[in-house]
Amino acid sequence: MKHRHGLRWFLALVAILALTTPSVVYASLYELNWNGKWGSGDVVFDTAVPDSNPSPLQGDYFGAIVSYDVTGWYLFDAKQVAGTGGSISVAAREPGRQGFECDYLVSCQGSVLSFQLGSSSLPYDPQGWRLVMTVPWQLSAYGDSLPTRLEQSEAHPIDGSLLPNDPSGIGYGTINGNATSLSLSAISPPVKNARAIQSDGPLSSNG
Repeated sequence: MKHRHGLRWFLALVAILALTTPSVVYASLYELNWNGKWGSGDVVFDTAVPDSNPSPLQGDYFGAIVSYDVTGWYLFDAKQVAGTGGSISVAAREPGRQGFECDYLVSCQGSVLSFQLGSSSLPYDPQGWRLVMTVPWQLSAYGDSLPTRLEQSEAHPIDGSLLPNDPSGIGYGTINGNATSLSLSAISPPVKNARAIQSDGPLSSNG
């Protein structure tokens, strides 16, 4: 428990230094935070990073992640991955397009947000981890852009998993729909002319 709190303080310090360093340019920072019985996490990312993918249905934002601290569960085993840096991919799905599906509750998968933790450029670390979120179509009006607003509802829940880049590895659940409290909000910088620092790679530990 002391290790986890110490790591959160370290990541908070990273974000503060990123916002107060005068030698870098400030960009719009957002914080994705969630907490539930079977998982929790905090990801800070920079919405000013440009999309490197020309496709209208796929956005790739290399280096957009500032810091992350994600804990997931598989049965009675907990996994925590924390560190700085990373990339975000946004796969948009719309009615009438390939890959658009609805379940029996008419909750339609509108987009998949993939947070590549600790890897700010290709190729991604084959031993690394990623947070994968599925967002209902009704909540994904942002298309292939980085979201600046996510508010799940009972009819339209958001799910997420902590997955290894190694296809033979075990995945951990971390965002369990309405059983998880989730928020996305802007971070107000204390000064102008500040921007996120670059990645030092992931720190990983088992709970």
